[in-house]
Amino acid sequence: MAFEEKYSLEPSEQFNLVGREEKNEDLQLSPSIEPDSGSISGTVHGSDGTPIAGATIKLFDNTGQPFEHVNSNSSGLFDFARIPAGSYFITASKPGFLTPS
Repeated sequence: MAFEEKYSLEPSEQFNLVGREEKNEDLQLSPSIEPDSGSISGTVHGSDGTPIAGATIKLFDNTGQPFEHVNSNSSGLFDFARIPAGSYFITASKPGFLTPS
């Protein structure tokens, strides 16, 4: 699964606590700058058009390295969100079905 950094975190100012003292600190989070990205979605279906639930959909980068995988839902739908811009290829498989070339 691809790692997604939603916020840019910076160190806060240091402070000392003595004994059982408490301190409240207001944290300021700012959204990280996301690189160009997109999504890939679709439906897995059999040769007769019936949706296939629970299929494993694998996304590979252009060098053939696995990038991420998901499973299709009960309607055969799948979605890869926030995928960095680039070239990919995709496969779908499920026991009892042939994987097309």
